[in-house]
Formats: sequence, C-alpha cells, structure tokens
Amino acid sequence: MKGRSHLIPSLFAAICLLAALLDWPYGYYVFLRIVVCIAALFVIATAYESRQTWAIWLWGTIAVLFNPIIKIPLSRETWQPIDLVCAVLFVIGAIIIKRTKQIIESKNDDFYERLKKYQEREKYLDNLEKQCDQLDAEFDEIERRAKMHEKQK
Repeated sequence: MKGRSHLIPSLFAAICLLAALLDWPYGYYVFLRIVVCIAALFVIATAYESRQTWAIWLWGTIAVLFNPIIKIPLSRETWQPIDLVCAVLFVIGAIIIKRTKQIIESKNDDFYERLKKYQEREKYLDNLEKQCDQLDAEFDEIERRAKMHEKQK
C-alpha cells in the first residue's frame, strides 16, 4: 500500500462527489463535506511526501472549500459543477500524484545506489591514503636510519 495511501480516499470522494449530482437529503451533503475534506487531506499528505506543491495547493483549496466546520454557502446550481470538477480532479490527480511519486522514489533509489558506491570509493581511497601514509612513514624511517648509518661511518 506504500505510495497509494491516497487512492482509496480519492476514488471514494470522487464517487461521492458524482453521487452528489443527484437529489439527496441535507445530511448527505454534510457527509460529503467530511469525506471530501478528509480525502483532500490524504492527497495533501501524499503530495507533501513527494514534494508536489501544486497538488498541495490544489487539494488544500478543495479541503477549505469542502471543510465541514466553516461552511461556504453556495447554491445547488453552483455546487454541481464544483462537485463534477472536483470528482474529475480526484481521479486524475490521484493517478498523476501516484505516478510522480513512483518516479521520484525510483530516482531516490538511483541516487542512494550512487551515493553508496561513492561512499565505498571514498572508503577505498581513504584506505589507500592510509597505506600511502604508512609507506611514507616507513620510507622516512629508512631514510633516517640510512643517514644515521652514514654518519656513523
């Protein structure tokens, strides 16, 4: 379910938004506000994980528009196209965010693989440098002994 935490709420919200085009009692529209707001928050969380600011702003706007606490009073004729557009956005947006997140994760995996190779090379070079330092120290010791031996002659 990794990377798809927003799909089920998005699809459920889209279905509820499309159903809102029919005549329902007032309670359904209260339920709709709660569902859409929560689904938008799921999408925002997923978009935030994959650093997709456009989606954060878009679904943030949807969450504010449908929030059940501070209601925005609009007529039924105004809400119907909004419901339809938001339903389409939930379906298309959920797919785009999922694919974009997968691309970002695969790039991150590539980055971490290259980083690991780089760190291994760094370790290897550090070991070589230590060996060179040891050889330099041994060479210096040999030179020092040779000079002392020459002085003794």
